Amino acid sequence: ARVEELEEELESERQSRTKTEKQRADLAREIDEMNDRLEEAGGATTTQVEMNKKREGELAKLRRDLEEANLQHEATAAQLRK
Repeated sequence: ARVEELEEELESERQSRTKTEKQRADLAREIDEMNDRLEEAGGATTTQVEMNKKREGELAKLRRDLEEANLQHEATAAQLRK
């Protein structure tokens, strides 16, 4: 009877260990998937930051060009008034 109890306990422990190992593997897979998504999101964020910097540079150039055009227009208008 004692041997049977020990065998049942051993089988129960094996089943528990198998279940735990499966859960661990599932969690490890989920973590890997989350890390992949996080890396993808980080890459998208980096690309967006780079695009924003490029747009800021383009906008600054357009502002300079507009300011220069305004100065030239004012100078031309002043000469025409003379």
